[in-house]
Amino acid sequence: GRIATWRDGARRGWLIAAPGASDAQVLEVGSWRVTGRVDARGEILALAASGDRVLVAHAIDGGVVVSPIDAANRVLLAPLQRLGSPPLPLRFGAGSGDCIALIDRDDRWLAGFVAPPLR
Repeated sequence: GRIATWRDGARRGWLIAAPGASDAQVLEVGSWRVTGRVDARGEILALAASGDRVLVAHAIDGGVVVSPIDAANRVLLAPLQRLGSPPLPLRFGAGSGDCIALIDRDDRWLAGFVAPPLR
């Protein structure tokens, strides 16, 4: 599965997505219950905590995008347009086979996934 921590003020928890899922469950630490879901509108390939937000790499028609998630409000935000911009310097790195890595400005691995071949 895929998992990432989230925090919103005093609230915190985890986002959890099963392999092949297009939605992630929002688990809140205070209640230790799943309090909702976030629909990524495509297969979730990776989840990664980045600062005070969670990023999701998800499949769309014709490719893969990275979008922030507002876990506290269970909302998928608009896909990021410029992964290499100073406010959010992230990039994808290709590995062997179909493996893809999401890497931060210091070349630290945030998340990895296998991108399905385009058909």
